[in-house]
Amino acid sequence: MINYGISQQSLKNIQKDLQTLGRTLAKKVIRTGLRAWGNETIQVMRSNMMWNDDEVKRAVKIKVVSFKRNRGIWIGVGIEGGKMVTAHGKPFWAATLGRWYTDGWTPYPKGRPTGKKTRGWRSGLRGVGGNKIYQLDFLTKTARSQQQNISYHIEEAMRSALK
Repeated sequence: MINYGISQQSLKNIQKDLQTLGRTLAKKVIRTGLRAWGNETIQVMRSNMMWNDDEVKRAVKIKVVSFKRNRGIWIGVGIEGGKMVTAHGKPFWAATLGRWYTDGWTPYPKGRPTGKKTRGWRSGLRGVGGNKIYQLDFLTKTARSQQQNISYHIEEAMRSALK
């Protein structure tokens, strides 16, 4: 799991500005800003996906959660879990396909003898070698390029709330 954040100085400035607002309005401002940032991040993430699978691209979602008793707000952007998509005529979980495309997978190299001729000949062949397939890093590329925009979107939401 990869976590990215915003700089400490911009976070302090945002906290100072939000304290002048009431708790309810501040919470609404943060949620609005984070949702705008998440929608922009989804667009960048879909453009970073190098394969043409519209079902997996539609499975990219945003989730904003407010904790009880004003303990914080959490945002997540990624491929929706629990959603089935069809790829190559077979049903797959969308998150599994996204993991394969991001982390890549290594097939068994052709022409190499396995040493087994029976039913379980593929067991024990992981990491043997072969060319990595689908190593695209679309999640990490998107996170690196979008993390600094969080403070901008929160400030924009604050400006629109004060009008």
